[in-house]
Amino acid sequence: MQMLKEKNSEVLAEIDSKLAKIRELKIQAETIKAESDNEMKKIKAKYSKKLQVVKSEIDRLDKEIKGLMKRKRAEIFAGGDTAELQNGKLYFMVRQVVRKARNVTVSLLKSLGYADGIRIEEYVDWSKIEKWPDERLAAIGTERMEKEEFKYELYSK
Repeated sequence: MQMLKEKNSEVLAEIDSKLAKIRELKIQAETIKAESDNEMKKIKAKYSKKLQVVKSEIDRLDKEIKGLMKRKRAEIFAGGDTAELQNGKLYFMVRQVVRKARNVTVSLLKSLGYADGIRIEEYVDWSKIEKWPDERLAAIGTERMEKEEFKYELYSK
């Protein structure tokens, strides 16, 4: 019996030592994460202004190109619906779109009998199924079972 207690105390001492090491490593990890987050914030701040300037210029040029294409459509697309340039290709197309009216609601669609215009998302609700009795679980081909779980709690120093 004494030997079993000694073995248990050795095992417990080993586990306790590993818990202490995990605590130290978690503190280290938190410090590293905080440092890296801080550095990433600095890098983002440094480059976000430069990036925003470039993106704004791209947006401005994009709008100018589309405006020119719209105003000079007859001239640019005289030969068809595309225009090949040295640095790219221009396209002109007409497509029909549905204007999304603000007064279209689920209740309006229901009242008109247009249920096919309503999206209903169906999914398995496991949080509800977990509360079902065993007979009902068996009917859908599943069962309640025991699962071993081991956890530990770290104490802060």
